[in-house]
Amino acid sequence: MYDANDPQNGLFEDVLTTTEKECFFVFCLIAAVPFSTNAQSERKKVSVKNSSEFSRAIGELRPGTTLLLEPGIYSGGIYLRDIEGKDGRPVVIEGTDPNNPPVFAGGSQAMHLANCSYITLRNIKVSGFPTNGINIDDGGSYETPANNIVLENVTILETGPKGNHDALKMSGVDYFIVRKCRCPA
Repeated sequence: MYDANDPQNGLFEDVLTTTEKECFFVFCLIAAVPFSTNAQSERKKVSVKNSSEFSRAIGELRPGTTLLLEPGIYSGGIYLRDIEGKDGRPVVIEGTDPNNPPVFAGGSQAMHLANCSYITLRNIKVSGFPTNGINIDDGGSYETPANNIVLENVTILETGPKGNHDALKMSGVDYFIVRKCRCPA
């Protein structure tokens, strides 16, 4: 049985010298610092000004990347497959000016996100697509639905008359948020 008053118990304070205690304290401080880089430093912002820069940049999307789109016209027909952000480090595709968002035009649909996760689309406009404005799905795999998708301040105009005629088509999607979006008739 342990007795704090028994000098033969080898109390922590009696076992270590003052120098060893200081070294132990420093070691504890160092151990408290995370060994991996923190999530904030893993975030990357990439600015693009046109469709060709945008096409190149989507090939480099990684968790924590924010792709900033300057105002202008961007080509539709964007296909993103298996793009994965992480909890706390989503992949963000965002217009820099919410009052003058980039506009996606041309092609059968603006964007198709297939089997993607932790993706945010923000401050963009899509216009004039004959099938769907934005299509988000599981890429044909019921086992791995698209998930944790956020659409914020997205405007979708003039979809149809072919295909589903959906401004926003979602199938095989779990955990999504649609906030401040417009799809006027």
